[in-house]
Amino acid sequence: MAETLAVDHELHIQNIDKMGYTVIPGVLPQDECKRMADRLSEIYEQRSKAGMDRHPSVDPAREHFVFNLHNKDNMFLPLIDHPAVVPILERYLDTNLVLNYFNARATVKGSKPQHFHIDSRVPFPTNAIMMQAIWMINDFTVENGATRVVPGSHKWNIIPDRPLDHPQARQTTGKAGSVLLYNSSLWHGAGPSTAEARRWGILVIYGRWFVKPSMDFTKNTPPAVYARLNLRQKQYLGFNSVPPYDENVRINTITPLENLPASL
Repeated sequence: MAETLAVDHELHIQNIDKMGYTVIPGVLPQDECKRMADRLSEIYEQRSKAGMDRHPSVDPAREHFVFNLHNKDNMFLPLIDHPAVVPILERYLDTNLVLNYFNARATVKGSKPQHFHIDSRVPFPTNAIMMQAIWMINDFTVENGATRVVPGSHKWNIIPDRPLDHPQARQTTGKAGSVLLYNSSLWHGAGPSTAEARRWGILVIYGRWFVKPSMDFTKNTPPAVYARLNLRQKQYLGFNSVPPYDENVRINTITPLENLPASL
């Protein structure tokens, strides 16, 4: 996947410093977004009919999820370390950052607004500990529940008490192919949807290497997928930061990337 435009990373870093978020427009081509949206809908329907991916916190009447995109289709792999976002991520999380979450979420007609929340678990107003990218696979509009954010809230050192609205909230609309990038201490939540069509966004969360990921990617990555990964993707999926099994295995917590095996 080639970058389709030159990104002014410093400008977007300034936006994140000040407001907690930024939108980089036009990163992915429209035809690529269409292929991804169609594939996500196909995967969702297949797994839903098979009774898979059911979770008590997910109501299929208001949102659809596809989890662990790295092991669903190779077309999603380049989003893990896309050059439009990596320099920004590394500025905030250092070069040893890892992936925390790699899922897709769709709003559907009748989706209720999400409560404002943070994804960093606790706020970190001085130094970011987690960063987030939402790839707009369909257009993000007010009608289909574009992500709402509260500018500057990443500096508040406050965990939101699940409010449904905030007087300073604004919606981050954008064309398919854009990416919303933000500090995970920013108050945010999807808006309500009145649109007929399902709206897909791919959510990629990153953290410092010592932050526990949402799933164990080193266990759920098939060997065939591992063989396709570049070194940075292997790092992001945690393959160079696996702790020793027990006291009889003496390895460093962080393994040099060049020492990773070529296959599992």
